[in-house]
Amino acid sequence: MNKETPQQVDISTLYNEVVGLRQDIKELREVLSQRKVAENRLLGLPEGRDFVTVTDACIRLNVSRSRIRQLKLEGRLDAIKVGNILYIDKESLDNFKVGTKGPRKAS
Repeated sequence: MNKETPQQVDISTLYNEVVGLRQDIKELREVLSQRKVAENRLLGLPEGRDFVTVTDACIRLNVSRSRIRQLKLEGRLDAIKVGNILYIDKESLDNFKVGTKGPRKAS
């Protein structure tokens, strides 16, 4: 029985590929960031803040759409309405803990 040996891989080639991939990721993140800013401007959302849709907020908190709206009306989540769409402030969502009476206090 003659077993084939695995191909020898040149470490420097792999390293260069990894460096190239890291640069590609960095460029993609920049493009996504610019796109998000452009989308927020187009929607009329304030600059410098990130927003998510009610659907995204439901998924993150594992609650219903009506519960998200209720939390907004109670002032426990910051939100802005553009047209018929409600956008939840991502920071207030990240600071919110289900089962409490509001956002978690910063430590």
